[in-house]
Amino acid sequence: TSNIEGVASTKQKTVYGYKAPLAKKQLAPEGTLVTLYPLTPYFEEFIKLRKQKENKKTLVYISDEAYKYRIETKTDAYGRFKFEKLKPGKYFIE
Repeated sequence: TSNIEGVASTKQKTVYGYKAPLAKKQLAPEGTLVTLYPLTPYFEEFIKLRKQKENKKTLVYISDEAYKYRIETKTDAYGRFKFEKLKPGKYFIE
């Protein structure tokens, strides 16, 4: 069994809509949902399609069956999160 730990953060967007490289990190507020998905071939295709097609007018959804395999946790007051007792494999964090 393995654990994945991290700190959820973001950077403020500029007036042009992209994250400023030199902007200060903003930690995720306490209680922010962090989701972990097993990185299966199906999920890899979902990510690829999402990058290609998703925009303000088009959304790409994952199947209900694949969605069942997610694991969720929430951040603490410092943006930290932890997933415990994971099976070997690759994962996608959102």
